[in-house]
Amino acid sequence: MASLADAVLPLIRTRADLHRLGAANAHGRQMHQGVDVLEAAIPGTDPSPVYTVTHKALASAVKVIARADDPSGVIGDACRRLLALHPQVAARAGVPAVRLADWMITFQFAWHELITSYEKIDPLAVLPIHAKLAEKDLEQADAKRYRQAARRLATMRAITAGTSAAADIDAMIRDHRETHRRRPRLQQEFDRAGLP
Repeated sequence: MASLADAVLPLIRTRADLHRLGAANAHGRQMHQGVDVLEAAIPGTDPSPVYTVTHKALASAVKVIARADDPSGVIGDACRRLLALHPQVAARAGVPAVRLADWMITFQFAWHELITSYEKIDPLAVLPIHAKLAEKDLEQADAKRYRQAARRLATMRAITAGTSAAADIDAMIRDHRETHRRRPRLQQEFDRAGLP
């Protein structure tokens, strides 16, 4: 793993000032080279180190883009490539869904892309993430957040339709209804979403 990490992570990480277009574009191209190295390592390398390096590279890429001026989107494209690669290498490495769920909850960047990517590989693995995000939406009395929670819960029902997890999701939804029974707007959003 050390050689793969040594080859990839210096291409992703930087302390350089990325507020100038030229510097941001140059580092973005360098990040793409790092992703190329990771993608090339997939067929002939043990999946566990590839996952570890991809995970570290993605965490570093988030830090880079958070402080970069990226008007041409080169750094953002490299981040998207890492986001797309992460679930693939996680699946090959057999990373437990619980471990991924905890990471995704703390990872506050590109939720939609992450969940969508993981849903394609293992739809049931994203259920804990959807559940935690729905609970977070229900913490505050807010119609917009109620709608988001209702949509998320409806998505969970669609994912589990025809599986043994379907009854558990319906029970969780009924528990939410009972817990928040004095929030008529929430009940209305749940009804609109066709939730039990």
